[in-house]
Formats: sequence, structure tokens, C-alpha cells
Amino acid sequence: MRIFNLSYHDKAITGGHKYNDLFSDYLHQISHRQVINTPSCTRLYPSWRKIYAPFAELKWLKAFHAGDLLFYNDTSHKYHVLLALLVAMRRKIDTAVIIHHFDYLNYKGVARFLNFIIQYFYYLPCKTIIVPSPYTQDLAKRLYPHKDIRYIPIPFQKAFHPSETYETGRFLYVGTIEERKGLLYLVEAMGLIRRQHPEMNLMLDVVGKIKDEHYYQNLLARAEALDVKGMIHFRGRVSDEELEDLYQKAEVFTFPSLLEGFGMVIVEAMNKGVPPVVFDNSAMPYLIKDGVNGMLAVNKSVESFAQKLLELTGNKTLRSHIQTGMKATIDHQASMEDFKESIKTFYQTRIGL
Repeated sequence: MRIFNLSYHDKAITGGHKYNDLFSDYLHQISHRQVINTPSCTRLYPSWRKIYAPFAELKWLKAFHAGDLLFYNDTSHKYHVLLALLVAMRRKIDTAVIIHHFDYLNYKGVARFLNFIIQYFYYLPCKTIIVPSPYTQDLAKRLYPHKDIRYIPIPFQKAFHPSETYETGRFLYVGTIEERKGLLYLVEAMGLIRRQHPEMNLMLDVVGKIKDEHYYQNLLARAEALDVKGMIHFRGRVSDEELEDLYQKAEVFTFPSLLEGFGMVIVEAMNKGVPPVVFDNSAMPYLIKDGVNGMLAVNKSVESFAQKLLELTGNKTLRSHIQTGMKATIDHQASMEDFKESIKTFYQTRIGL
């Protein structure tokens, strides 16, 4: 018997990918079942090929007859909505989905409504919805009040290693480069600080894969127009050693994301003792309390984000206070043992062991 993961990622890039890898690896370990990861649909069906993808993906239907458990992908609804419907009609395999964030929230207007409808019915046949964060849990409960929803928290190392060699005015961003991550607001905030405080010596390191080349070029153009291009260094993906060095040098961790199911990288920054500045949206207020364990800026406000950066820059007293709150936050995160126990309980109840 086998466990299937639909449209599985090729490499772990995001925090959600890392969570799914940990989940899948431990599930394989305790179940002794073969795990089949179907290829990533975004790679198989680029551009116009998305049109026939929902029909092409029906090829997996026969293979599911020999399966114990099927995990849908929380971003592949466009590819698998027909497959999910037929799986639900046949009822040959147990189904679940890990939802990191509801993708329809990335859209606006009619596009948001249409994506909501598709996603709602895509998740509806799933017997179990697994959520890694309280924010996603609240959304799932509102949308599916009668469904089996399992909160399995993201595991973290309870480590806290603040740097004593950080550089005043050095900021760090870690994450993918795409519109959802709100980097344009960060560039604008850098420009605003430069206009208001030309005497300040600031630097921003941006680490992460470019997922949207057009958006990246817009960032470069805007940085040049604001005369901050020399202050912002896009470093792409870096080695673990290079990233550790950047964390050690950073005074402030900047994360202007517009939508997150949790924001794992924020806790990773806390592990390094780097105070985060984030927008007050989606999952961020669930994790960050303004002035306690980080700084919350008004959502999509360049002025507010810039002000929070200024409050932290060079302020050793505030930095120390926030680090105390960060350490308390880290201590309350789920451990790997908690994570494994939750997966074991899920598997035993779903498979009936």
C-alpha cells in the first residue's frame, strides 16, 4: 500500500516545503508505506499548458486504487479539481490536505471569488484538513465547521543565539522574491528613510529565489528611482554558512509579506536574535506582539514600516527588550517531539490502527 503526495515540490524553498518534507518523512517512517510524490504541476504544465492539465492529471486515478492515503496540494487546485471530484465519487482512498494558507487570498475582485469557489470545492471532499498555524486553523474552521481539522504545529529548535557583532543600520530579508512578499513596500520604506535621514548609513540584504522576474525588475527600477539601489543587495539563494553570516550582521529582520499562513522565517530570525519588523496582516499578529517580540507596522503603510525600522535602528534598549520577548516566544513553540506525536495520532486515527 502507498501514500501519495500530489504535485510535490522539487526542492524545499519555502517554509511550507520544509514542513511538508518533515511531515512526509516521518509519516513514511511510522507507516512503513511507500510514499509516491507526483511531479510538480507548475513544472509539468507551464504557460498555456495549464488549460489541459486538469484532464492530464486524471492519469493518477487508477494508481490511487492501491493507496492508503492521498494528500492534495494546497496550491494545485487549478490542476486537480476534476481529479478530486472523481476521487470523492469513488471513495477508494483516504484523503487529506495540508493547508499553509488559502491561496485565493492572493487574488482580488472577480479572480478572488472564482478562485475561492474552486478551492472551496477542491478541499470539500478531503476527510482531513491539516493546518500548521492558529491563523490557518481559524480560517479553516470558519469555512469548514464540520470537517476534521487537525492543528499540527510547526516544530522549531528552541535555540536563541543573538549576535553581539551586528552592524547598526543593516537590515535583512529572507524569502522568495514575488509580489505576495511585499518587497516593493520595503524598497519604498528605504527610500523614505533616505529622504528623511540622508545622514543614516543603511544596508539591506535580500536573500531568496526570484520567483517573479518581472516583479524583480520593477524592484530594481524603483530602487534606482529612489536612489537606494546601492543600499540594497539582492543576493539570491545563498549557502547556509553565508546566511548565518548575514544573520549575525543584521540589526533588524524585515519581512513585509502581504499574506502568510505562519511565517516560519520570522521564528528562524528570532532564533538568531534578530528583531523582526512585519506588517499587521494574516498570520503575523498571531505571532508578533508590537513592541514585545517584534514590531508590527500598519498593513501596506510605507510610512509605518519605515517608522518601525527607525525605532529599532541603533536602539540597544529596545532591541534588548524585544529579544527577551523573542526568547519567550521561541520557548513556547512546538518541539520536534510534539510534531511527531501529532502526526502519529493523525495516522492512527485516519488509517484505523
